[in-house]
Amino acid sequence: MRTQGIGEMILRLRIEKRLSQSELGRKIYNKREISRIEMEEIVPDVFALDYLLSRLGKTTDKLEYILTQKEYSIYLLREEIIDAISSGKEELAEKKI
Repeated sequence: MRTQGIGEMILRLRIEKRLSQSELGRKIYNKREISRIEMEEIVPDVFALDYLLSRLGKTTDKLEYILTQKEYSIYLLREEIIDAISSGKEELAEKKI
């Protein structure tokens, strides 16, 4: 059984949302890079993937992917910063940054 790759999924969702490659990649990827992601020549890192999927109205909650130890540490730190800001603990968030 063939599973759909991330690039294929991004392409399908982008077409459904009627977004151009430039619109989808705004601020983070150019049109050529989005094309390479959709053709699965490159794989976005976890943070870029989160950004792209949020632009497409989706989240990474249900995706399974492998993070390096460094990416996982950054992910956890990001969550701690978001929690601190959400709780009104700006000083704590600044310290973590």
